[in-house]
Order: sequence, then C-alpha cells, then structure tokens
Amino acid sequence: MSTKTLSHFARNRLVRNLSRKAGTVISLLVAGCDPIEEPRLYHIDAQGAEHKLNFCSIGMSNVVCASIFRMMWRPNLTYSEALAILKRCIAEIQKRMALNLVSFDIILIDKDGIAKKETVKKG
Repeated sequence: MSTKTLSHFARNRLVRNLSRKAGTVISLLVAGCDPIEEPRLYHIDAQGAEHKLNFCSIGMSNVVCASIFRMMWRPNLTYSEALAILKRCIAEIQKRMALNLVSFDIILIDKDGIAKKETVKKG
C-alpha cells in the first residue's frame, strides 16, 4: 500500500468514526517513501482533514518548532542539514517547554526503509 493510499484509508476510517460519534479524537502523521513516488508526509487532524506537507510538528512542540521549520526548511535538504534543523528544534523544546523530555529518538524514513539514527539526550 502506498503512503498516499494509507493516508486516505486512515482518513476515511477516522471520518467514518466521526459520523458514528464514536468519541475518538485523533491527530495522525503518516509518512513514507514509496519506491515509485516521492517521499510523502500527511497530517490528518481530529476532524478528518488531510494535508500533504513538507514538514510538520504537532502538539505543544508546534509552538516552538513551526517557525524553525518555516525558516530553515528547503527542498532537497541533505541528511546533515535536516538533522541540524531537528537538533535546533530539540534544543528549543528543552529550553522553553515545561514538559521537558529527557531524550528524543531521530528516525529516518527513506527509500531504504525505516532506521533509528540516533538519540538526542538532554544537556
């Protein structure tokens, strides 16, 4: 199943649950790199709206990370450039957020699959 198909499937299931008033509240990120298509990232919000994005942060981190992503993201980033953006976001989260997390796992999704690259720890 392609990333696009999976995102549409998840969205349709969410909308079906909303119409049944099942009481499910969910916000979902779907990411993948299909062999034929380009890498894709989708955000599906609690109302079932689906958005194809180049970058995304959700939850409380969005307050801190969204402006960093808008300022630093550009097409065709290298892995090291993307890692620098993530590390800047993590540093800002650790500095500004009351719910300060001890560590962050960086996971790469690319044409070769999914791989945990490193863990960024506090301090």
